[in-house]
Amino acid sequence: MRRISLFFLLFLQTTLFGREIASYDVIGIGMACVDAFIFVDDNFLKQHVPGEKGRSYHTDPDTFNGLIKNCTISKRAVGGSAANTLRGLAKLGVSTALLSHIGRDPAGDFYQESLNRYGIKALLSTPPGFSTPEILCLITPDGQRTMRGSPKRKIAMSVDPTLFKTKLMHVEARRFDICTYVEEAMFHAKKASSLISIDLSDPGTVLQYKTLLKRIIKTYVDIVFTDEDTFTAFTDLPLEEGCLELQKSCPLVVVTLGEKGCLVGHDDQLIRVPTTPVAALDTTGAGDLFASGFLAGYLQGCDLDICARMGNLLGGAIVQITGAELPDNLWPALLQKLEKQGESQKKEID
Repeated sequence: MRRISLFFLLFLQTTLFGREIASYDVIGIGMACVDAFIFVDDNFLKQHVPGEKGRSYHTDPDTFNGLIKNCTISKRAVGGSAANTLRGLAKLGVSTALLSHIGRDPAGDFYQESLNRYGIKALLSTPPGFSTPEILCLITPDGQRTMRGSPKRKIAMSVDPTLFKTKLMHVEARRFDICTYVEEAMFHAKKASSLISIDLSDPGTVLQYKTLLKRIIKTYVDIVFTDEDTFTAFTDLPLEEGCLELQKSCPLVVVTLGEKGCLVGHDDQLIRVPTTPVAALDTTGAGDLFASGFLAGYLQGCDLDICARMGNLLGGAIVQITGAELPDNLWPALLQKLEKQGESQKKEID
């Protein structure tokens, strides 16, 4: 892979990316939802929350409304896996856009305003009668989040092929659950020679859509992102064996391993990249921000281990706060650390 110093990436952020850019380099397809963060204990989950701890499910209206009545919401924020990743990329100077849909409601207005604030181009449709989804992020003392969403509704829409002439399309696997246009969009992106990455999201999604996702990955996808539990559910194989096997369908496989870092599979090789363990307050967005860091490095031609270290750094930062949005005051220190990693690669090249 072509090697470019991460220092050059940060230089771009302060120069070229400082100007208004009409187009975008990365388009994301994912849920446009509003996250509500709630701190609970394990007893609360057992008594009030149907389904497994740590999993993500949509619920019926009565269950969802009942949870809201029994909870104290600590804060609300813009959510959605793909949107979280785009937000991180935007902070790293990458021009981005989100293709999704919202309701004509206050939550939808809040969502669009938030995308605009980050400089993410909002490609948001408003289907008749559609309400902006809400997700309850139930956080237990161990930092694990259990997510329950408002009732889902299947969405059909046509897509403009010219939207996907980008460097990369990033797809949230959960979109296959309710959107009929995702594969059409991937077809147009591949036809336009765009790279395609997919985040497998969670074990429930891959178990429900395993056959479809395997076909999609083999046909369209260049990069798979997933966590260890989801990866095991998807491949039915031990970690390293599964990573080698999935490379037969997809050139680059990236598995996040929490405090153990990540495993990267490419060219029939496996690279383990460790991370610095941190005290996790809330794991919401850990994989999403990991993808932000990894993709930012990858699009600039950085070595895969540098890409992985960038991902580990952002993933480690986000779990130390509540939610999937890193405050502005944390970014200067993170950018300095990223720059040091890039400079170490530059020395190796020199």
